[in-house]
Formats: sequence, C-alpha cells, structure tokens
Amino acid sequence: MNDINETLNEYARNKQEISRLTRENESLREIIVAYCLATGEKLETDLARTSFRGEYKKATWNGNGLKGYAVAHPEILVFLNEKTVPPTAVITLR
Repeated sequence: MNDINETLNEYARNKQEISRLTRENESLREIIVAYCLATGEKLETDLARTSFRGEYKKATWNGNGLKGYAVAHPEILVFLNEKTVPPTAVITLR
C-alpha cells in the first residue's frame, strides 16, 4: 500500500509541475505571437517555427443550402452570421 501512496504523491507532484510548465509555455507563446503579429516576421529554430495567418472574414449559416437560396430570396440574409477572425501566429514544435 505504501508504494501506491508514493506513486500517487509522485503523480500529484508531476501534475503540479506540468500545470506550472503549461502556464509558463502559454506566457511564452503569447510573447512570441505578439512579436510575430507586430513585426510580421516568421521565426524558426531547430525545435520550433512560426507561421502567420492574416485576418479574414468567416461566414456561417444557420442552415444548409441557405446561401444558394438567398440569391432568389435575399430576405433570408438576416440569418447570416459573419465575423472577422483576427490574425494569428502559429508555433509548430518539431
């Protein structure tokens, strides 16, 4: 029973460390993304690289086939949801 308690304690310690590292990685990611967005620069190392996607409009519909139907019946365009997707940088680990 003592071995399982030691294993449980080790698991808890590891989980805490993973949580801390996850927060740290998120903070670093935010810094890298902000830099890439501000400069438009793509970064690359042996372990990771960034890429850039510009802003674009994304449209979604409340039902299938409404887009074609809207040509003849523009009154259904009130059901169109459209949003602007902000630019982002993506970090890919190798």
